[in-house]
Amino acid sequence: MNGGAAGFGVDPQRLLSHAAELDALSERARLLVAELRDALSESGQPWGADEVGRSFSLAHAGPADEVLRSLEALPGRLGDVAASFSQAASAYRGADEEAADGIGGIGSVG
Repeated sequence: MNGGAAGFGVDPQRLLSHAAELDALSERARLLVAELRDALSESGQPWGADEVGRSFSLAHAGPADEVLRSLEALPGRLGDVAASFSQAASAYRGADEEAADGIGGIGSVG
């Protein structure tokens, strides 16, 4: 469905290309998050177990865990967007082919 300058245009191949890029970014994000999670796990509690360390932990642990959960969700979200791009490309391509077939069949009616 590639419209003119004043119309609506979609480039399904470009959508598929961007979907592939997002899939690659999703995998890269997954690896980076796993590396971060491992590094954090190995570091234990570097702020210590004394009163100051416990106080820091109370203030720090919740927000840090929340950020890590958000980062862990990022690869899946990128993958979802990639899948949406692919589905949109297929839908546009299918609609374009269906419209072309419909127009091609007009001359043979009746």
